[in-house]
Amino acid sequence: MQFNIIHTEGSKLRGTGIDRLDVYHMEGEVTLTAENGLDLILKVAYGLQPSKSDETFAFEFTGSLNTSTLELKGTWAVVGYPPAGPFVLIRRPTFAYPFLYSKSELSENRARARWKFAITTIRQQVRRQWWSWSYFKDRMEQRKRYVELRLRMDIEQLYSVNGAARLSSDEILELNSTGERLHPADGRYYISLAKKAMRMLCIHRGLFGLYCDGCYSGIIGQRLICLDCMTADLSNNVDMCEFCMDHTASNESLSFEHHPSHNSLLIFRTLYNRKRKVTITNARALITAGKETLGSSDNKIECVSCSCPIEMPCWLCIEWECGNDTFICAACQKKKDAAYKRYSHTSTHSLVRLSHTVASSKQTVEETLGSLNSRLTEDLADVRSRVEKLEARVDQRITAVEQRLSKMEELLLQVFTSVSSLQSSS
Repeated sequence: MQFNIIHTEGSKLRGTGIDRLDVYHMEGEVTLTAENGLDLILKVAYGLQPSKSDETFAFEFTGSLNTSTLELKGTWAVVGYPPAGPFVLIRRPTFAYPFLYSKSELSENRARARWKFAITTIRQQVRRQWWSWSYFKDRMEQRKRYVELRLRMDIEQLYSVNGAARLSSDEILELNSTGERLHPADGRYYISLAKKAMRMLCIHRGLFGLYCDGCYSGIIGQRLICLDCMTADLSNNVDMCEFCMDHTASNESLSFEHHPSHNSLLIFRTLYNRKRKVTITNARALITAGKETLGSSDNKIECVSCSCPIEMPCWLCIEWECGNDTFICAACQKKKDAAYKRYSHTSTHSLVRLSHTVASSKQTVEETLGSLNSRLTEDLADVRSRVEKLEARVDQRITAVEQRLSKMEELLLQVFTSVSSLQSSS
């Protein structure tokens, strides 16, 4: 936070300030202590004067100022409530605060921590004054990441989200640490961008609400409609959120087993019932035409964003102004800030996914019994064939043995005849 004292009168003071939340007004009272320190009580109110704090959100800070270190310590609380926790305010330039060393770094090597702080701060100031590309690139990446995490936090607080849609402990730590190191003006601007993005999000609501069949969260922003896991009257289907669209899912009530290779429709706006049948019919027809185009085209089809050759799985825009040849690769579709060379296409256009078909592993009881019956029949036929071959081989062996025995009998008879003739001659 950053504040300035604009008026003092005896032991009372008044001023204004700015932090990540908003511009605020403050008033307080200061008492000189015996140790040449200052005890003070500050009341901070956002939007209105502190005297009208009953009509707005206000905090109260109670603590003491060390005049030698210019460190203000104490406790803070929401007005009308018990203390919520401690606070520490240190007088430092706002541009240098993001590079401030931690307590662990300071205790480990005091000289190294201070030299690192000085060097990185001066280097950042030089980059800022020279308007270097690396400076603006770092700020852009920091802004995008902070707005993304802040938006997800707001969604998590306002709506029912589960699974991958929720912020992890590392992401919460990243959001808090980044917010603490932002300049108050940057923090307010980034939060306003997150609020604007929140207002532009599509909250998909049905008669009883729409929930992801993968994580059972409310669907916000992108909604994936499976065109294969859908009832014949088009009244019910498997729905997936943007965090689960590349995973398998099942809907036991509809006996569907969803796979990422299924024909799917990705929408960013509410799909009204009066447009449902037309949209789904057109999407299915476009999937068939798109696969035929990819399979039979002699010319290489390129992504309208990165110009790379298109290979399945990929996406195809179904909006009429984009024609039937606006293909987008899977990598570019995941980018939230992808630039498109075709000006008619925007990131909010509805898309269909083209991918190689993979047979579902889900089978009904009748299909399972039929499969087992056919396999059993095939196995029995194979056993019979093997038995017949074995019988034929045994017959052959028996015939060969009989032939050999008959030959042996003939030889023995010849030997017996020869021996008899010799005996008679002698």
